[in-house]
Amino acid sequence: MGSFQQPPPSLAGEGWGGGWFAMIRRILAGMLALLLILGGAFYLYLRSSLPQVEGRIAVRGLKAEVTIARDGDGVPLITAANDEDAAFGLGFAHAQERRR
Repeated sequence: MGSFQQPPPSLAGEGWGGGWFAMIRRILAGMLALLLILGGAFYLYLRSSLPQVEGRIAVRGLKAEVTIARDGDGVPLITAANDEDAAFGLGFAHAQERRR
């Protein structure tokens, strides 16, 4: 009769190279990858809901230019040519703060 040879441990599912340990390692790596992707997507979703506080925004309904500057603490300073535009700027800044 012929002699029977055992397969190497990595093919037989024994040792550190194969079997249950490799399967658990792959599952954990997949779960970690999924967690990182979901965490990044959640961060981008939350980041998209923040208001734009820098740059220029064109809106209808103003008679003159309104400037909303923010100090280091985020307190708005509204500069406008008339009271109606100042009230519009105040409402706009208030709406931006509600989105935060």
